[in-house]
Amino acid sequence: MQAAMAARAISRVAPKKYWGYLDYVFKNQEEISKRPFDGFLTEYLQDHDIDAAAVQKIYASKTERAQLLDQVSRAFSIGIAATPTYIVNGQMMGFGPEGNFTIDAIKNALGLPLGTAAAKKEPKKGK
Repeated sequence: MQAAMAARAISRVAPKKYWGYLDYVFKNQEEISKRPFDGFLTEYLQDHDIDAAAVQKIYASKTERAQLLDQVSRAFSIGIAATPTYIVNGQMMGFGPEGNFTIDAIKNALGLPLGTAAAKKEPKKGK
């Protein structure tokens, strides 16, 4: 919840730094979870030259928290339980290893021939 609130705040205060924050949090979840999140957030904001006061105002807002919980509740109510989740032609699909599940699911939803991305990466053998 704290990481999501921080993401929400960063997306508004420093939108160009939003994806960098998300990437960092996802790649470092184990390390981040070993200490108080507020300390991590303060350091992250300082290290990335993001207006800490503006982020903290949104991060600590009860109204923002309620809105985030409402969004999560609505997602769960329609069957979305993970991110990323894509809906194509009314079909819900997740990610999977190497994105293969999503790629094949999207192709299927669009009526295109299936084949995994991994199969396309294999080099062709010469004569």
